[in-house]
This record gives sequence, C-alpha cells and structure tokens, in this order.
Amino acid sequence: MSVPSAASRTFQGVTATIRISGATMTTVGDWRYGWGFRVLEEAVVGSTTPYLGTGVFHGEIEGSVIGASDHRWEQLVTPTSGILTTFGMTLIESDQQATQSTRTWTFSGKFTEYEKVLERDNFIRFRTRAILATEPTVV
Repeated sequence: MSVPSAASRTFQGVTATIRISGATMTTVGDWRYGWGFRVLEEAVVGSTTPYLGTGVFHGEIEGSVIGASDHRWEQLVTPTSGILTTFGMTLIESDQQATQSTRTWTFSGKFTEYEKVLERDNFIRFRTRAILATEPTVV
C-alpha cells in the first residue's frame, strides 16, 4: 500500500443555489439528479443481433433545502383539477476552486413527493422529489 507523499491534500467542493417557483435558497443538504433514455430491444427476423432503439426519456431530481415557512412548496404537489403543476427550477453550481466556475442547470417537471420537517434547531427543511418532463439544460 502506498502512502501519499504530500502532507496536505485539497478537496474541492461545490456550493449551490436553487430557485423553485420564485423562492431562492442556498442549499443545505443533498441534491441528486439523473436522466437517460430507455433502450428498446427488438428481435430482428433472420438475425441474431437485436435492433436497439432509443426509447422514452426518464429523469428524476430529489433533494433537500433549508427554507422558511413562507416558502409555499406544498402548492407544487397539490393537483389542480387532478393535474400536478409543471414547475421550473434552476440549480446554480459554483466551484470553490481558485479559478471559480459556475454552471446553471434548468429543470422542469412535476413533483411527486414533498416533505416539510420542522427541525428542533428552529429551521425548516424541505425534501422534494420530482419526475423531469424534459432533458435538463446547462449553461
């Protein structure tokens, strides 16, 4: 087993700011997002090799933030005439490196889960989960 020769190491982190329905928060907690396309496998007559076609898009995002009681996120998971509202969401990542860079992700979709936790340390934590309607864009 080798031991690193340098006495110190630097590990860069990422901070993020999130905006959902006009509420802007610095995230404290975790966010996870991912997406892809299902592959459709079809047999081809007279061949041992199947046709692999691009299937339907599927993406999800989930995370938690510290917020305030006036952030009315519960409205995002309340159906209107049986239909959930489509949300717009922006997630801004900023590196903590010497040369700082910023990436802005834009998501849209529908929230499927919502949780509001009143913490004993006098703050409110929101946890959400959503299905994405389209592929996220990044700038």
